[in-house]
Amino acid sequence: MNHVNVSGLNTSGIDPFMTGFMQRYNLVESGIRAAIDAILISRGLNQPYSKFVASKSTKILEKYGEKVLDATIEYINTISVSGIAANDSRMSEMEFWEGFSLLSLVSSVLTPVEQFLPRAEGSSSSPKCYNDTMIYLNNLLQGTTWAVKMFDATGKPPTGTLTGNLHFVGSYDQCLAIKPEKTATNKHLSATGSRYCRATFDIPANLMTSVKSFIGDVNTYGVPITVTWGLCLPSTCQEHDVTDLFRLGFLQSFNLEPSVVCYTAPDLQHDDGAIIVIFVLCLIAAICFIATLFHIYRFDDDGEEDEPVFATSTADAHDNKGYIPEVDDETTFSPGQKIGHVANGHINVSDDDSLQIKESGWKQGVAKAFSLYQNIPDVLSFDHDQDSIQCVHGIRFLSNLLEGLEMMKGFAFQAVFSSPFAIDSFFVIRITPVYMVIMVSYVWLYHFVGDSPIYPKAIGVADKCKQDWWHHILFINNILGTRGNVAFEQCMPWSWFLACIMQFYLITPILFMIYLWSSALGSVFVGLLLTASVVATAIKERRYPGNVLSMMSDGGDYWNNVFITPWCRVSAYCIGILLGFLFDTLESSKKVKISKWQNILGWLVSFGLFITVAYTPFTKNREGGFPWTSVESAVYEAMSHVVWAVAISWVIFACTQGYGGVINWVLSWRGFLPLSRLSFVVYLIHPVVMVLFIYNKQVLVYMNTFEMAYMFLGHLIMSYAVGLLFCVGFKNGININKRMVNIKE
Repeated sequence: MNHVNVSGLNTSGIDPFMTGFMQRYNLVESGIRAAIDAILISRGLNQPYSKFVASKSTKILEKYGEKVLDATIEYINTISVSGIAANDSRMSEMEFWEGFSLLSLVSSVLTPVEQFLPRAEGSSSSPKCYNDTMIYLNNLLQGTTWAVKMFDATGKPPTGTLTGNLHFVGSYDQCLAIKPEKTATNKHLSATGSRYCRATFDIPANLMTSVKSFIGDVNTYGVPITVTWGLCLPSTCQEHDVTDLFRLGFLQSFNLEPSVVCYTAPDLQHDDGAIIVIFVLCLIAAICFIATLFHIYRFDDDGEEDEPVFATSTADAHDNKGYIPEVDDETTFSPGQKIGHVANGHINVSDDDSLQIKESGWKQGVAKAFSLYQNIPDVLSFDHDQDSIQCVHGIRFLSNLLEGLEMMKGFAFQAVFSSPFAIDSFFVIRITPVYMVIMVSYVWLYHFVGDSPIYPKAIGVADKCKQDWWHHILFINNILGTRGNVAFEQCMPWSWFLACIMQFYLITPILFMIYLWSSALGSVFVGLLLTASVVATAIKERRYPGNVLSMMSDGGDYWNNVFITPWCRVSAYCIGILLGFLFDTLESSKKVKISKWQNILGWLVSFGLFITVAYTPFTKNREGGFPWTSVESAVYEAMSHVVWAVAISWVIFACTQGYGGVINWVLSWRGFLPLSRLSFVVYLIHPVVMVLFIYNKQVLVYMNTFEMAYMFLGHLIMSYAVGLLFCVGFKNGININKRMVNIKE
């Protein structure tokens, strides 16, 4: 009775007051509320909670209980027990249960669904979507085949929910293949097909607290824990319609506000950017095809040109970018083929070759610049100069190879966790940045290469390029446009390395000029730059502590201020410069004399440095590890890149001086040459390959060591295959300028 609102009642006398009171008093509702309240309290529920639950339960029962009860009674009355004696209760009961159908009861009670999920007045959702959804649910309760298939394609809670498996994906392909059937009972059905939608729900804080009581306080490194539900709905439903469906009827009380993404086939006809990119790619492919035919049938008729002229003579194909001692005599890369002299890492075409190219004419130069018949052998050639630094090719390839929460606590996974140091290997080894074609292809075409239940509507690292593309052309993308943005909100965030390399190349001529004037002064300047980088890194790490896994949890502070900045990365590059200075001071005709024990000590120290840098973080990443202090983190961040580069430099130095042994034999394997030439293109393309693979999966990935190893090998092969296409189609085609210059000379 205390729940009755008495405001506004006539208080002039008891009779008018009680008349108004009884009009407002609902005896049934009060009785139900009191009964539920008493039951909950008797079961141990605290009184404040019992009143709240009883009030909510009463409203639901009052609104729907009578309908459910009436429908149940009506269905029971339809079950015939005729022919059974009235006094034979046992036979009557058996006959009743034989005629009873739980599905029919549920259908009778819950249909039509509209009575429980009425469309709110003034709703902005599509009437067609609401009507078709109600028809779908009614047919589902009646057991109609097409509706049951749609429900079967909808996501269900899987096993392992307490360990974070909160993605109820469903069957994407099955959903899209279903065609709703219009019959006499659902003649108002508008949908002619089905649509897969993905609804993502944030988990309330109080519920998350309850979940953590089961699974513990898991560190997700800033990645939000959400529930994903794959829905198979009529094709008339759009994303905003699906959101409104969760506000129908009694669902309003749950305050569900999902983020919804519905699959829609991309519209290429109205995507001007994609059309332009496809046109350019097709144009280049056509040019390569025509140039290949022109090369084979026009210039391959000469007996002297049975093999591609440039197969072993182009700088791009054989320049390993390392130091090569001066060689005055002509150097032979393959039997019967002389191609000039090699000096300091650059292959110079001899006068005879220049004359041969000039006589061939500019048409031949253009054709061979784009000819696949020419470029593929250039890239895949195993020929090399015996005086070059062959171990560099193996280091390049293996550096690319280095590029599950529970797994991260394992010792084996620590090698993967330490993979960013592979980039420092690249700083020691010079690479030419070529990636604009990859960027525009990824940005404008990713919509058309994805079709799965988890494929996102937008990929931030690609879409951001439409705004920040000019940062990459100017190679300032690691400085400009990063503040306040996490890595996943930046354009191709892995391309920070290209910006660093270009920025380092800009200061390299200054260092070289000082070195040419005075080798000692040049080395001092490089040493000062190295020291400044170490100090700057330590200061930045203390201010913005973190690692590559904290790029989400810290808002991108570590990534933007430490990981990608040139002043924190130039230290490894300085080690490479000093190594080059060391080679320059050595006599080209003599090897450095190192004793056996000095050589062994050098390799032990080098391996020790590798292991120390890679596995020192294991002390904090392992299960039960201890957190580092800010000073420890700063020292590790500042020195680890330098130490890694020093270890790499010893490998290169020892191998070139003849002290590499079996390691030099492995790293100098000829098979690494073509892989090395592709390494930088693969570095650019491999994140795109990995993202497209993961987003195109129909089911979730279960992370274990075998699964990750299998995926790693697949990503490696596919990245090199795609990288080869970009390399022979674009990177080598750009060499036309070099060849035309040779023709003019």
